[in-house]
Amino acid sequence: PFTRKNWRASSGINAEYGVMFGEKLSQDYLCTVSKDEGKCDLLIIMGTSLSVGPVNKIPTSVPSSTPRLLINMEKVCTDVSQYNNLSAPIFFFDHPDNLTDVFMGGDIDSSVRELVEMVGWDKELEELCKDVKNSETKSGN
Repeated sequence: PFTRKNWRASSGINAEYGVMFGEKLSQDYLCTVSKDEGKCDLLIIMGTSLSVGPVNKIPTSVPSSTPRLLINMEKVCTDVSQYNNLSAPIFFFDHPDNLTDVFMGGDIDSSVRELVEMVGWDKELEELCKDVKNSETKSGN
């Protein structure tokens, strides 16, 4: 069966703090989201169809003035007819009055690296990656 352990082993990706499809969210999820949503000044959403709740409600829970960046292979949640659980589109990427929704198409790794370089955080990311790799090597992960 496809489990977090064998996924981590085969992908080399640390899913320690992620939620795999079918897993339950942590008990403090709703509390954390409701505390943070009003303070969010930029929402970055990566690699998702946003078709499963309650996580798919996050983009609509931040203030309407909050910029939302979707990094994904394709645009999602722009057409209500594609989703049974949406009563209105979540994103308005191509709408002429759109001031907050930005789509960055492509694979996540390349797109995040591009974004990090654009904002000048590339050295910090490299250091963080080294630190993570070193800690995983020490712990045997």
